[in-house]
Order: sequence, then structure tokens, then C-alpha cells
Amino acid sequence: MSSNSASITELLRRCYRLAATFGRGKLLGVATVIFANGLAQVAGVTSVFPFFALAADPERVASSEYGRLVLSYLPPMDHPTLLIWAGMISIIALLFANAISITSEVLRMRYAYALGHSLRSQLLEALCSRPYGYFLQRNTGHLLQKITGDVQQFVATVCLPLLEAASRLVTILFLLGTVFLVQPGAAVAAGAIFGSFYMVVFLVLRRRSHALGQALKTVNRDMMAGAQQLLGGIKPILVHGKADYFRNRFDHSSATQARLLPRVPLYGNTPRYLVEPVVFGSFVGIVLWSAAQGRDLSDILPRL
Repeated sequence: MSSNSASITELLRRCYRLAATFGRGKLLGVATVIFANGLAQVAGVTSVFPFFALAADPERVASSEYGRLVLSYLPPMDHPTLLIWAGMISIIALLFANAISITSEVLRMRYAYALGHSLRSQLLEALCSRPYGYFLQRNTGHLLQKITGDVQQFVATVCLPLLEAASRLVTILFLLGTVFLVQPGAAVAAGAIFGSFYMVVFLVLRRRSHALGQALKTVNRDMMAGAQQLLGGIKPILVHGKADYFRNRFDHSSATQARLLPRVPLYGNTPRYLVEPVVFGSFVGIVLWSAAQGRDLSDILPRL
């Protein structure tokens, strides 16, 4: 466990160092967008609370301290009209939250790919400053792979997932804080259950994901080198009848890549596929437990 924590800390430190060279102001801007997205998601979720409360028990809402305070600022209206307005406000808030979420995702992706462009430019600049003897001792395909494939893999398998994880973590913390205000016990239980669940899933998948990334890095480099050697020396290769040798090498690497790539989305989506039954199972468990306690559904629905 400690070695995993140390490796994660080292990964974050290296990523921050790369991002800092791209610009701390840009990184701060992305962090601000992530923070705003978390607030928007909370606003969207909490907008549903009044609607369900009004639908379940309007008299209870109207007689509560918070309900009387809100209704004092509104013109007189009957229950159906009030319910319609509450539903409209909830829909608008959810649409606004989703718009902020889409904007946040677009900006995160633009930042990640712009960082990749910056890294490629820096690598190419560093290579151009090397003496001629440096290139005589290295395979051109491997150098091309470092500039293009390795940077692209870093963006796709490290940078974007880290930004996505940061966004989801901020949103989860805000949502748990909101749930804690409404149902402290449920918030603590949810944090413990889902935190433990994701930790177990992360520890199980992390090693396999790392091995998959290393295998893809190697096979992509072999593909690039094989294609460069074949096309770069096509004349002597054809003269000596060695085309099949280089083509078979390239086909082997390409087939290996084709077997590995389908695992990338599999590992990425597995936590979501596993957590959905846990979430809905928890909802069912709450309803059954509340019903066993003799509580009315109209009291369960708004909090659920």
C-alpha cells in the first residue's frame, strides 16, 4: 500500500512538473473550471430536493421554517402552480449544470492536448540541439515514437485521466458535503462504501493498466521502427528480397497492438460498470430498510 502511494505521489509530482513548464496560469485556469463544475453539479442536484419534497408532501414543506421563508418572497400561488415552477427551476438548473460539465470537459481536453503539443515541440527542439553523432547511434523510428507516440500516450493514459479524476473527486466531495447536510449518516456510509469500493478496484486494475501501458509503448515503438526501416531502406530491401522479413515484423507488432487496444476502454470503464449495481442496490436497501421501520414513502422520497 505504501509503495502504491509513493508511486502515485511520484506520478503526480512528475505530471505537475511537466504542466508547470507549460504554464502555471493555465493549470490554475483548469483547476478553477474543475472547481466551478463541482459547484454546478451540486446546484443541479440540490434543485431537485424542493421539487420532490413538494410532490411528496406540500403541506409539510409549506409549514416548515425554510418553506415559509421561501414562500414569503414569492407571489401567492396554488400547489400545482408552485410544483410546476419548482420543476421548471429544477430542469433549468440541471441543464445549466450539464452545460458547465460539458464546458469543463472540453476545456480539460483542450488543455491536455495543448500540453501534448508543447511537449512534442520541446522534444523536437531538444533533439535538434543534439550533435550529428547522436543520431548515428539511435534508431530514427524510436526517436519518432518518442516525439509522437509516447507523448500521445501520456496525454491519453495519464494526463486526461488525471484531470477527469480530479474533476470527479471535487464533484464527489461537494456532493458528499451536500448529502451530509441533509442526511449525515447516509453521507458517512456512502463515503465509506464507495471509497472502499474504488480503492479495491483501483488497486486491482492499476497494475494491469500499468502493464498494458508499457506493452503498448513497446509495441508502438516497434511498429514505428519497423515501418521506418522498411520504407527508409526500401531499395536495398527489395534488391535483396528481404521485404517479407520486415513486413512480417511489422504485422506481428500491428497484430499485438490490435489485441491490446481493446483492453484500454475495458479497464477504464470497469469501475463504472461495477459501481452502478452498488449504487442502485444501496437505493433499494434504503427503501426496504425504511419500509421495515414503518416510515411512509412520502417521507423517504425527498431524502432518497
